[in-house]
Amino acid sequence: MSSDRMEILRGLKVYHRQGDTFEIRIPDAGKVKTISGYFTDFSAAADATLGRADEFAVYVTINPTNPRLIARANNRLKPYAKSTTSDTDITKLNWLPMDGDPPRPAGISSTDEEHALSIKKCAEIRDWLVSNGWPANAFVRVDSGNGGYLLARIELENTTENHGLVERCLKALDYLYSDEGFTVDTTSANPARILRVPGTMNAKGDEVGDMKHRMAQILEAPDSYEVVPRVLLEALAAMLPEPEGVSRPTHNAGGAAFDPVAYCQAHNILVHHTKPWTDKSGAKCTVAVLEQCIFDPNHHLSAVIIGWPNGMRSYRCRHNSCLGKHWADAKEIIEPSDVHQEHSAQETKTAKTAGDLANFPKLEDLTKATKRMLRINPDTGFAEPDPITGEVDIPKRTLSPAKSAQAVTKYMPLRISITDTKVEPKLWKCDGKIWTSDGEGYVKNLIDSVAGDLSYLKGLQETLRRIRGISATVTFDRNPFLFPALDKVIDLKTGLIRDYQPDDYITYQYGAAVEDPSADYRPVLWSLCSSAQDPGDVLTALDIATAACIRQPLDAIIQLIGPGANGKGIFERMLTALCTIGRVAAITLTEAKASRFGPGAVLGKDIWILSEVEDVKSAINLLKKVATGEFTDSDVKYGDRIQGKPHVLPILDCNTAIDFGDDSWGRKRRIIKLDYPHTFDYIPGTRRKDPHLEEKVTSPSALAGLLQIIAARAPFLCESRRIYTRKRPEQMDAE
Repeated sequence: MSSDRMEILRGLKVYHRQGDTFEIRIPDAGKVKTISGYFTDFSAAADATLGRADEFAVYVTINPTNPRLIARANNRLKPYAKSTTSDTDITKLNWLPMDGDPPRPAGISSTDEEHALSIKKCAEIRDWLVSNGWPANAFVRVDSGNGGYLLARIELENTTENHGLVERCLKALDYLYSDEGFTVDTTSANPARILRVPGTMNAKGDEVGDMKHRMAQILEAPDSYEVVPRVLLEALAAMLPEPEGVSRPTHNAGGAAFDPVAYCQAHNILVHHTKPWTDKSGAKCTVAVLEQCIFDPNHHLSAVIIGWPNGMRSYRCRHNSCLGKHWADAKEIIEPSDVHQEHSAQETKTAKTAGDLANFPKLEDLTKATKRMLRINPDTGFAEPDPITGEVDIPKRTLSPAKSAQAVTKYMPLRISITDTKVEPKLWKCDGKIWTSDGEGYVKNLIDSVAGDLSYLKGLQETLRRIRGISATVTFDRNPFLFPALDKVIDLKTGLIRDYQPDDYITYQYGAAVEDPSADYRPVLWSLCSSAQDPGDVLTALDIATAACIRQPLDAIIQLIGPGANGKGIFERMLTALCTIGRVAAITLTEAKASRFGPGAVLGKDIWILSEVEDVKSAINLLKKVATGEFTDSDVKYGDRIQGKPHVLPILDCNTAIDFGDDSWGRKRRIIKLDYPHTFDYIPGTRRKDPHLEEKVTSPSALAGLLQIIAARAPFLCESRRIYTRKRPEQMDAE
């Protein structure tokens, strides 16, 4: 079978749009080493491919390249190519590329059975993604000749964050679908990924039996594409299991691996098969695929229990109704009598009564008897019988760290942050709504109050060590769409309001109550309407306030422009009152750029207000990284380090327009410009100043009113990830 020019042409047009620049590459071309060329002409690319495809394996970049690369070899193939497309040469990420193949030795073709299984698996993945809300016409299915490609249409900028998102999506699919007969290639996430050109032969090794040479070809491609929304990509990436359950091996005895098969056998859970899986940290895990889901027996072969080598574990089911179910939920059903269930049932009750000693352990729960002794009256020093029991000799007690650790953790929930890598990590306790990191001090005070003089330093230290060993390690503030109001929690994705739950693992509260009966949004709207240039700008301001509360980067930089005394400061102080001062980054742009502590100062913050900023040329790259949520690794004072992705919303307070020193479209579309053209004062020609306006818009009733608007607006913003503007980016930039 020879190559098919019509299929080659079709394949290139499926992968690329008219006007794209793309590379055709032959990596192993014998004596001429690498053959490469860049094309904008589909017909020329098809002819060039056809001329080489019967001799060599021919590949194409699936994402568009920098148009200037056409000068390397203009619509032609060139031998001895020294430069080919790198990840930084890609202008946009247009595809989520899943390459599925049967595991087999290198250099040989797949069998008919292996080939058919891979094609079937790719279709199965497509159907499952569609059932989870992905648009059906976003997919392209390709027979690679040995396995299958499944491509989903996306439209993302080529940034480190977006590359990481694509990679996590592929790793999630690998976890969900790879097994002994089929493997999802997680290395195909790189932006410059090349795939075999459809219409060409895949001829690895010699044909032996049913290990045949086959043509790569398009199996399914829509006439027009619908783009997969980012929120669905993030939902897929979030399916990657996180370790749950017991603490890390540095805090428990031995750190024995968790065997999910043995656990299932001990609890009469049927395992269909097991498979190995490597998590994002490189840990080799065992995945036990269950015959049926713990929560719904109709979910067949979709649920798993995962065991980590350090003793941690996880439960996942890929059905929609079970996506929110984790190990703690499964264990409550599997082991209803386990102490963990007692912890879950007690969490809210214990936390709400944290100061009530009647709910705390008794002396006997914290101590052990070592021998008998005469009872001594502590006031007189004489031996006396107990006035109530009449006992003359009583047990001599001493603090027992083992009993104390069990008793304390039974009556109060304690957790360890998964990001805390110290030898003695902080202990977190729940106060009924939020978790605070003062658990260690609380434990000491508890034991001191119950054990009295029997409490001693080394005993307390050993008790804390044991408590750390049996306290679960969790991810705090893990849901970026939960708004912790003073009274309730708002799910910003849906707008629904509910009570706090301990397993939300929230560590802070915002400065407004959502169910405040005095809620009044009129002061906020009055302030915005009186200072805005256009009614449409009021919606922009409200979207900015909403975006500040969504703990995910929205790829936006806010620019407030006005000469002063015009309402900018009132707006900024209103945002600060809503988010609270602890959630506002307090570092200047110069400090953030120059100091090695700077990047870490914006982690965990919601807004970053930069006042009197007129020249940001030297810091525009830093602002871009913050706006897009690029991974940050920063020094912290006194020797620590901090890592993470910022979600902070940068707000530039400017008297005049800024020269960013960057005319790129990427910069222009990120800038959300809000004009404050009016001056408020007591002199003619100005708008009358209200000296009490700040007090009004930051009052509890006004913030509660603003929060009601945010709760209504947030679902749209979470879905679209776009702050409303009445002007296009180029119009705002021109002004």
